[in-house]
Amino acid sequence: MKDTDLIMKTINETQADLELIMGNVYALLPKEKQLVSSLKNAWEELIPSFRKIKEQLNVIDVDLLFALGLSNHQLMLKYDLFKKARGTFREKNQCTDISNCKKRKAAKEDIIRLLEATHTILLSLEKTIPAINAVLSFNSVLKNILGR
Repeated sequence: MKDTDLIMKTINETQADLELIMGNVYALLPKEKQLVSSLKNAWEELIPSFRKIKEQLNVIDVDLLFALGLSNHQLMLKYDLFKKARGTFREKNQCTDISNCKKRKAAKEDIIRLLEATHTILLSLEKTIPAINAVLSFNSVLKNILGR
């Protein structure tokens, strides 16, 4: 698989994961109605950024990916970290009822680990693909909210 294809796959999976998280955000933060409403509004504004990211990724230079640490083994290492965190998150939370406190806390921890793993790849693209900043910022806010 080409490096750009693997990065594109990561972007697509990140969007799908965030959609799943945002679909369950009321269960994750049942006492934070105003905050959840703001978070959902911010998510809706963020969605078009993924299209922009994908468009810009399609024209990125292979030498630039190397310089960013997003090629060959460097990319595979980052992707493996992301894939492991994503697998844990998906395995535990795809069909789990997170309505009780213990499960909610575990789900939040899995999400935070996933956001941190996603961050390693997105951060490398930050200066090259400006739309990445919106996703990084959203992930940071989400991580902050869930970590409280």
